[in-house]
Amino acid sequence: MRIFVTEFIVGGGLANHPLPEGLKQEGLMMLQALLSDCACIDDVELQTSLDFRVKLNLEGVETMTIQADDSYMQLVKQVASDCDYTWIIAPESEGVLEQMITELGDENLKLINSDASSVRICSDKLICSQYMRDADIATIPILDADELEYYQGSVIAKKRYGAGCEGLRIFDSGIDAKSYAQDVHQWIVQPYYEGQHKSLSVLCSNGDARVLSCNQQILSQDDQPILEACLVNQAEVTEYNEGLAVAVAKCFPGLKAYVGIDFVEVNGKAYVVEINPRLSTSYVGLRKVLHQNPAKLCIDTVMKNLMPKNVERNKDLIEVSLG
Repeated sequence: MRIFVTEFIVGGGLANHPLPEGLKQEGLMMLQALLSDCACIDDVELQTSLDFRVKLNLEGVETMTIQADDSYMQLVKQVASDCDYTWIIAPESEGVLEQMITELGDENLKLINSDASSVRICSDKLICSQYMRDADIATIPILDADELEYYQGSVIAKKRYGAGCEGLRIFDSGIDAKSYAQDVHQWIVQPYYEGQHKSLSVLCSNGDARVLSCNQQILSQDDQPILEACLVNQAEVTEYNEGLAVAVAKCFPGLKAYVGIDFVEVNGKAYVVEINPRLSTSYVGLRKVLHQNPAKLCIDTVMKNLMPKNVERNKDLIEVSLG
């Protein structure tokens, strides 16, 4: 079986643009972790793509180099058509992930990814929040323009279609945030909940889910927070965590394979911040805390519609640093 793994940032999607160092580091870590895990699976041949400015040496992985004047998507389609499955790692911001899934899906190519509809909904923080509230999943409310005028507590503004900490900014009151996030079609503003920032690494298939690990997110302590590190397997996976993951999977039954769920834990209750319908940074540490190969678990959910009865993990804590 031949699998094509492509990571948009370091895989050539920005070959004719500047390559930000932070995104380059994160993309390389995820790509290397996933390729390493896939290489441990019997009877799997691997191919990947790399931006001409990026170096990555993995024995046994066929690599296609993307030059500045190449058409990334055209080449991705060509390689994907010669492979049994394609696994896309890409940000959902600016519709990149949805567009790639849609274009390859239109070519009837098989993907180890969530479907385009679920990616589109989860990429829109406003619509995603509405879906979860309708499903009685606890989320942080989104303040409208009138509420911003009078809200006196701290708030956080973020890009409606952004990924990760892109554009995050904390303000002392709603009115302070209003001028920063004027365009309600591009920004959302929410009350800032003090609590532990965590994430769940989740395996999803057809409305069902298994939690692979519960992780802590380390954010910088300033008014423009960025993710500095992930502590993978930081907390015990509880029935509450499992229930939350299943609730999200039922709410978005098109979620498949690996999914990240970010939440803030306040007094033992989880408030979902966002859903990442793709590989997230926490994946980098998963292989060291699981007794099973996380890539094979993902592949089995797609190819065999097979979910593990139990997820076996050790007690190790793995820090994935983005500094």
